[in-house]
Amino acid sequence: MKKKGIFTTENTESTEVDSVASVRSVVNTEDLPDGFQMTELGPLPEEWRMVRLGEVVKLTKGRKPDELIPKYQFGALPYLTADYFRNRLPTEWVPAQYLSKLPFCSKEDVVLIWDGSKAGQVFIGLEGVLASTMVRIDPENEIERDYLYFFLLTQFDLLNSKTTGTTIPHVNRHHQDLVIYYFCTI
Repeated sequence: MKKKGIFTTENTESTEVDSVASVRSVVNTEDLPDGFQMTELGPLPEEWRMVRLGEVVKLTKGRKPDELIPKYQFGALPYLTADYFRNRLPTEWVPAQYLSKLPFCSKEDVVLIWDGSKAGQVFIGLEGVLASTMVRIDPENEIERDYLYFFLLTQFDLLNSKTTGTTIPHVNRHHQDLVIYYFCTI
């Protein structure tokens, strides 16, 4: 069964941690209504659960093909660059003979820019070969792709502001641990 949820991100700034702690101190677990549990967000229904992003998705990093061509040839697929996602116009193609060694994306796949100034930007809706600066984010069965996509859209500022790397920024892998989901059965 698919699940949807509300979400939050874990934040170590003292003001937000203090406010969560004050929610816990105001609501004693003995005072919770039947069927509720105390969580980091405060009281939530018992059937909801908390998971970290890295526990419910698989990341597949793109790769640079051995050859890129500027025009379509029979059997070639578009190379999914950030420009292609933004403009919807392919400028580079991967010849058919190289496709078997490279990660592919369908129109339903959630794709995140992993490297560069726009690291953390998320896309959906194009088919082709995953560029080397991207990752495909495959959710487990319990998470709907659309929910994952819209959730990640809300996380751009966090992902982009805490990148690693001095020359070329990269999404910090620790963000897989920082994002918290609360799910409920539909």
